[in-house]
Amino acid sequence: MRLMLSEVTKEERRRLLNAYRQLLRCCQSFADEQDLKEIRRAFKFALKAHQNARRKSGELYIFHPLEVAKIVVKEIGLEDTTAVICALLHDVVEDTFATIEDIRKSFGNTAANIIQGLTKVAGIFEPNTTKQLENFKRLLLTIGNDIRIVLIKIADRLHNMRTLQAMHETNRYKIASETLMLYAPLANRLGLQRIKRELEDLAFRYLHPEAYQRIVQKLNKVLEEQGSFIEAFIAPIKKRLDQSNIAHEIETRIKSPYSIFSKMQRKGIGFEEVYDLFAIRIVLTAPFKSRQEEIEACWQVYSIVTELYPPHPERLRDWLTIPRQNGYEALHTTVMSPTGQWVEVQIRTKRMHEIAEKGYAAHWKYKELSPHTLSFDRQLEQWIASIREFLEERNGAPDKTLEGLHKLIVAEHIYVFTPRGEIKVLPEGATALDFAYYIHTDIGHRAIAAKVNHQTVPLSTVLRNGDLVEIITTSNPHLAKPKAEWLEFVTTPRARKKIKEALKAERKRYIEKGKKKFKQFLRILKEREGIVLHEDHFIIKELLYTLNIDSMEEFYFRIGAMMIDKNRVKAFIKEKQKALELAKRLKSNERLQEKFERLLQRTRGVSSDELVISRRDDFHYRFASCCQPVLGDVIIAVDKPYQGIEIHRTDCPEANRLLSTYGSRIIKVRWNEDAQIEFLAAIRISGEDRVGMLRDLVHVISDEMGINIRAITIEATGPIFEGVIKLYVKSLEQIKELKQRLLKVQGVRRVRRIYQTHTLQSTMGSSG
Repeated sequence: MRLMLSEVTKEERRRLLNAYRQLLRCCQSFADEQDLKEIRRAFKFALKAHQNARRKSGELYIFHPLEVAKIVVKEIGLEDTTAVICALLHDVVEDTFATIEDIRKSFGNTAANIIQGLTKVAGIFEPNTTKQLENFKRLLLTIGNDIRIVLIKIADRLHNMRTLQAMHETNRYKIASETLMLYAPLANRLGLQRIKRELEDLAFRYLHPEAYQRIVQKLNKVLEEQGSFIEAFIAPIKKRLDQSNIAHEIETRIKSPYSIFSKMQRKGIGFEEVYDLFAIRIVLTAPFKSRQEEIEACWQVYSIVTELYPPHPERLRDWLTIPRQNGYEALHTTVMSPTGQWVEVQIRTKRMHEIAEKGYAAHWKYKELSPHTLSFDRQLEQWIASIREFLEERNGAPDKTLEGLHKLIVAEHIYVFTPRGEIKVLPEGATALDFAYYIHTDIGHRAIAAKVNHQTVPLSTVLRNGDLVEIITTSNPHLAKPKAEWLEFVTTPRARKKIKEALKAERKRYIEKGKKKFKQFLRILKEREGIVLHEDHFIIKELLYTLNIDSMEEFYFRIGAMMIDKNRVKAFIKEKQKALELAKRLKSNERLQEKFERLLQRTRGVSSDELVISRRDDFHYRFASCCQPVLGDVIIAVDKPYQGIEIHRTDCPEANRLLSTYGSRIIKVRWNEDAQIEFLAAIRISGEDRVGMLRDLVHVISDEMGINIRAITIEATGPIFEGVIKLYVKSLEQIKELKQRLLKVQGVRRVRRIYQTHTLQSTMGSSG
C-alpha cells in the first residue's frame, strides 16, 4: 500500500505499514475478502483525514486508531468488521474536517451511528465536572443502543493509558483518576477482567507512583522466593489430573499491584499481611458438549484438589450454579498446603476462562453452549435499565451523581428467591422494599412488610445472598401508598424513581385539594367576617413565614394533607386584620401612636418588660429550627424586621449573627416554668449491638419516663449500632435525665443531643 503522507521518515512509514498489516492478520480469522477491502478503505480514510497530525508523544496520530482497532479484535475479542472500521475512524469526526454524513455516505448508517455515539462522548477529559458528567452519562446510555460503542471506547482508553507518559503531569493525574473511578469498573462490569486489571494498575502507577514501585518490588521478591513452593504445590495436582485423563492447563494467577494496594487500604494492613498474593488456576481444555458436562468436570477436579489438600470450610465460592452478574463462572476454593499456607485454587473450563478475560464478546461466541444459564444479555439489559432510571431520577450535584454512577457500576449483586423458586438479581445492599418494586410497581406501593426465610421483617431489611423473600401487601387504599421515609432506605434506582413518582402525584393531588379548600375558606371569611384577602396579601405572607413555609404551593399541600389547623389560621388572620384596621384609624392621630405601639406589642404577645414563652404553637413568636430550643435552654428573642419574633438558644451560631446584626431589636425573654410545653428534640445514640437492644431503649424512653417517641432509626454495622431517636420532651432537664438513664442500658456507650433542621421540623400548625 502506498502511504500518501508527507513530513514522515522512512522508519515511520515502515512501522506504519507493519502496524496496518498486523491488523489485517488479526482480522483474517473472521473477515472475508470483501470485509478486508472495507477495512482497507477505512484505514485510507483515517490516514487521509488525520494526515500528518501527531500525538503529544510526537508519534503520528494514525498509530492510535490502528492500536485501538487491534485491541478491539485481539484483546476484547470482538470479531466484527464494523467494529474494526469504527475503531479506525473513531476520532476522525472529533479531530478532523470529516463529518458524520461523510462516514454515512462512505460506510453506511450503522458505522455512522457508532461513530456518532463515540463522538458524543468526546471531551471526556474536560476539567469541567459538569461536562465530564454529561459525557459519561451519554457513554453509559449508548450501551443500550450498540454495545460496540462502549467496547471501542474502552479500547481507546486502554491505549491512551498505555501512552499516558507523554501527557502533562496534571492531565496524567486527571485521566488516571477518571480511569480508576469509571472505566476500570465499567470494563469489569462488561466482563473484561484482564483489561480491567491493566487499567487499574496503569492508573495506580500514575496516581501513586511510589506506592506502586514499592509493591511491585516486594511482589517480585516474594514470587522469587515462593517459586519452588508454587511448583511443589502444583505437582501433585497435575499428577492426579494426568492420571484421570483430564486435559488441563495450570497457571499461577498473581494478584495485581492495585488489588494488593486496595486490600491494604481497605483493611488497614501492611504488604506482609496480604496472604492471597497468588492463586492457582486450573483451566480444563477438553471440548464439552454442554454446560452440564462442564459443571460436572469442574466438581470432579474440585474433589481431586480437596483430596490432596484440606479445604477451608468457609471459602468455597460456587459461581457455576449461579454465575456472577458480569457472567463470570468458576469454582474457587481455598486449601491448606503442607507448609501451613492457605492457597486459593480456581477451577474453570476454557469457555469460562475466555468469558472471564473477554467478557461480552466471549459470551456472544459461546451463547449456543449454555442456553440454560442466567442470560448475560438479559442481565445486561437490566443493568442498563437501572443506569437509565438512575440518570432520570438523579438531578443533584455533579460530583454526587458521578459517585452514584460509580457505586452502581461497581456494586456486587445478590441472588434471592421468590416463593415460587424464581431467582431474582439485586444489587448488594438492596432491601425487601427494593425487591418489592423489582417484582412490580403495584406490589411496591402496596407493601407493608416482608417475609425473609419465613420470618416477618420490616421493609427496610437488607437482603442477603440466597434469601427466600415474600412481600406482604395490603388492599386498604389508605395504606397502599408509598411513604416519604421509604426513600431513606431503598437503594435501587427503580424503587426510588417509582416512589418519587407516586409521592409527586400524591402531592399534586393534595395541592389541588388544598387550593380549593383555601379558596373556600377565604370566601367564607369574606361572607362571615367581612375580611377580604388574596394569596399575595401581606397577611398571608406573614402567615406563611410564621408557619415556616416558603411557598404557596407548600401551604396548599399542607392544607390538603390536613397538616394545618384552619381555626388557628383564622385566629391569626383576624388578629392581624384587627391590628391593620386600628392602624388605619389611628394613622393621622399622633397622640394615639403610643397606644397603637402598645397594642401591637400585645398583639405580638410582648410587654414592655419581657416576652414570656408559654405556648409552643403561639403565632406571636416562633422557635428557630437551627437550634431547636427547649424549656430550660438559655434563650434570646430577636424581633426581625418584617418577619416577627424568633427564639434562639444563646449558644446557637445564628444567634451570634443576629446579636451583631439586630442588637437594638433584642427582646428580653424568659420561660414560663409552669407552662406545659412539649418540644420536638433528637438524640443520637451508639454502642454495642445485641439482641433486645431496641426493646430496652424503648422501655426506658416510653415506659420508665413516659416520653412520646416520634421516630426511631437504629442501624447496626457489625457489632456496633448507631441510631437517631426523635421524641417530644418537656424540658432540658428531662433530656439530661433521659441521657443518664440510657447510658445505664447494657451496651450503650454514647448519648448526645443533636440539632437537625432538615429532620426536626416545628410542630406549629400540624394538628388537625
